[in-house]
Amino acid sequence: MAIDIRSMFYSRQYGREGGGDWNRELFQRAYFTGDGPFSRAIRRVSAGFSVLAYLPGNCMGSAAGVVRAEVSGCQWSEFLEHPSAGETLEDAWKATPGIVSALKAWFQGEGDDRRPGGIFHNLDFLSDGHGGVYGHPYAQTAVSGLVAGSRAGVVFGMSDRDEPELPTAISRAFSETIRLDEIPFENFYRIMPVELGEKLQQWGLLSDGTVWMMAARLRWLDPIRAYRILRDAATAASSLDDVFAEILKATQTVDFLHPDEAYPSEEDPDGFEPDTLETVRRAIVRPFQQWRTFQGDADRCRKALLKLPPGAVYFGPPGTGKTTLARWTARKTGLPVRTVSGGEIRSAGWGEAEKNVRALFRDARRAAPCVLILDDADDLLPSRNAANEGSTASAERAVVNEFLQQLQGFRGRLEGVLVILTTNRFSSVDPAAAGRLPLHLAVPYPQTREQVGEILDSIARDFDYVLMPEVRQKLIERFYLPVHEGGAGDRNSRDGLFSPREMQSAMRMLSGEAELGAAYHPNMADVERMKEYYQKLPQVQALK
Repeated sequence: MAIDIRSMFYSRQYGREGGGDWNRELFQRAYFTGDGPFSRAIRRVSAGFSVLAYLPGNCMGSAAGVVRAEVSGCQWSEFLEHPSAGETLEDAWKATPGIVSALKAWFQGEGDDRRPGGIFHNLDFLSDGHGGVYGHPYAQTAVSGLVAGSRAGVVFGMSDRDEPELPTAISRAFSETIRLDEIPFENFYRIMPVELGEKLQQWGLLSDGTVWMMAARLRWLDPIRAYRILRDAATAASSLDDVFAEILKATQTVDFLHPDEAYPSEEDPDGFEPDTLETVRRAIVRPFQQWRTFQGDADRCRKALLKLPPGAVYFGPPGTGKTTLARWTARKTGLPVRTVSGGEIRSAGWGEAEKNVRALFRDARRAAPCVLILDDADDLLPSRNAANEGSTASAERAVVNEFLQQLQGFRGRLEGVLVILTTNRFSSVDPAAAGRLPLHLAVPYPQTREQVGEILDSIARDFDYVLMPEVRQKLIERFYLPVHEGGAGDRNSRDGLFSPREMQSAMRMLSGEAELGAAYHPNMADVERMKEYYQKLPQVQALK
């Protein structure tokens, strides 16, 4: 793909970095090209409609400059600009009623023949954060001026996209609303620094595939921050891997773990059936690894995205390692991972559950490419068919519907988010939600003595135990059979079988007489003590 680096990529010819002209040019390159939402908004304002835009907070001055330059039929006045040093919100509110004076002057024939127009920055400054407007008289007067301006003239309003939506008292002044949530891929070349373009060309990696991967991680940022991350990455990088590493480092949020943190071992997890791990490699890991190194043109990139699995459901009894398997999946794909339980999303501290789902997926899109693990999915996404009537059932349906709506956006688009559900009760998960994630993988109890031995060896390493061969074999036989006495070892039965988590809990019993910090050599008395302890547990007694 032949590209004129100097003309296509962003350079310092537009003035000092961070200056007004520099910021405005970068904003236009990111949003004001083609038939994107901001281009359509400018056309609507030019036609006399008032438009509200949710956009990055540090882009408001640039957006206002584009409006003034492109809409020539209005006499523009600007309000609610960010307070200067030493000023307060009251100072910003106090200046806003000036639009009413401008309207009166226009109706009285004063000034030129252009319509009065108001550009309102930072409308979120007027919101009290609880669905209303601040009760301060200056704030109330500012809203009155905004509404009057939209009725008699034309208003272009702006609010920070990361703040809650504006209350109705403000949003009703506008006939249309747009959101600048992402930088379109087709514009991403235009905001990349020349220095990075030159290095990519030198490495022979200047392709749509490379840019798609950068855009997947950066397109949800504002263009100023995205440019600076790419500039810093280009400065320190000697390879494409270095560039991606710097991008990941600069965009890593506290909610997402690095894949090496999520699953710290380079080894495959112990105790899983070989077919289970191979299925994950074939169906999930390899497609994502191939996508990360794809170097085709834009059309082939889109087709490659269609091949990416949107996610999977890992299901099985409690304690069988479903979350461990999900984190290992993240490690093998090399993607950061966030684990969230259904209880967290539904907890009172999070607010309304469907809003939490929406915020969760928004954060995941901004962190893409990444892995999102939803633990206890049966609690978050219960079957709507099984729900009874009433407010609780209605709330559950709302959460499931929101999840389905959010997940629909992950198919066939540049999202790069892999969603993995884990559940102990697969039959209780809503069928439509499970159906959106095509891989359904059973994670059962250990099926062979070899698997049980692998798990015991792994636990022994973690606990710094030294298992004598005869004790190890005794433990294998103990954990391979059902917990309750008289079990025939029927591996098709789930009742009373030891999961890896239960094996770990049981092996803690071996440390009762160990010296602190010393490797422990369990003996047969320890095995009998552990066996006696577990036979007394209520859940074991219930199986007899």
